[in-house]
Amino acid sequence: MREQPFNSQPQPAQKNIILHIGWEKTGTSAIQSFCGRNADWLAKHGIHYPLLYDTPQHIFIHTGLAKSNPKRVRDLIPRVRAIVDESPCQTVLFSHESLHLDDPAAMREMLDGYNTRIIAYVRNPADAVISHFTTLLRFGSLPAHNLTKAIRFYKRNLLPCFDYYWALENFAASFGRENLTVRHYHPDALIGGQSITDFLHQIGLQDAEGSSWPQGRANLSIDADMLRMVSRIARATPGLKPPERKQLARTLFDLLIKKLGAEPSRPVQKFVSPTLRQKLYRYYEPNLQPLYDRYFDSEAIFKAPAHDQGTEEDLKLARKHTHSIARTIQRAKLVPPRIVKHTLNRDPYADTTDATNDDVAQERTAPLTTTGNPA
Repeated sequence: MREQPFNSQPQPAQKNIILHIGWEKTGTSAIQSFCGRNADWLAKHGIHYPLLYDTPQHIFIHTGLAKSNPKRVRDLIPRVRAIVDESPCQTVLFSHESLHLDDPAAMREMLDGYNTRIIAYVRNPADAVISHFTTLLRFGSLPAHNLTKAIRFYKRNLLPCFDYYWALENFAASFGRENLTVRHYHPDALIGGQSITDFLHQIGLQDAEGSSWPQGRANLSIDADMLRMVSRIARATPGLKPPERKQLARTLFDLLIKKLGAEPSRPVQKFVSPTLRQKLYRYYEPNLQPLYDRYFDSEAIFKAPAHDQGTEEDLKLARKHTHSIARTIQRAKLVPPRIVKHTLNRDPYADTTDATNDDVAQERTAPLTTTGNPA
């Protein structure tokens, strides 16, 4: 094993590797989507972004390393090295949001002899956890119909994933701290205020002229009202086994994203109690100061979650949005109409005590007559 720092004094003929290792919920899907659409444009700038299996992310590296299966690793190493060695570009870029979970020592062995650089984005872990948890619900990886079970599973298995400090230290030990670039995922800290422009700057591209710029978000989210309504409807729909309830929730989320889009002023954080958000922050807090000292010049970049009490306008918007969600689900005829009506009748945001909210009051008292077959 080398005693000198890894990748020190690279030779001119050495290929360059950029590993974008995550984290989840830091704009990785947007970055990967941009790179996938602009692979030819990147190649003209000397950067090869491999496209495999029609996907813009390199999950094959993560799956090859994730299980610590010796055969998988043995198969993966020549595959990755062939991509690099056969590339017409001097620099090869790989990206997947879960690479931070893999063994950096195995990655170092795989990339031995190349000039490797690591790029990672981190965000407030309390916000990252809530957003990540919601994404797993959104795509059916966790049961939206049983949030208690979903939370228990996440706490037991996934909560440590956003303890950034030790993961970064392991990469620094394997690749050299000088080869790590760690960025704060926050609009005020990112070049251009968003992830794609910032990432392009990190890989040496200061101008995106000639590229195909994204017109929307790559990984659409759900909002608090969608989560609340779909969770209750999936739980209340009779005759379904747990996997079928998960699939129903995913189908309903897809429908609502397509028809309504997430309400930006109603993020899922508003659905999470201030007490739980504070508990999440305190879970990660012991390793935050070492993270700041090592990678952010001792600047405390993350803030403890503040309690957002909301306003009367927020409440009116929540009521209106909740009824829009109910109407959209009814019209799709994916669940019995009585289930949607029952859920709406019991929803706290469907309350109509505010006399000024006439439109919502009329919707609330109007009969829900849409018919449909049970899911």
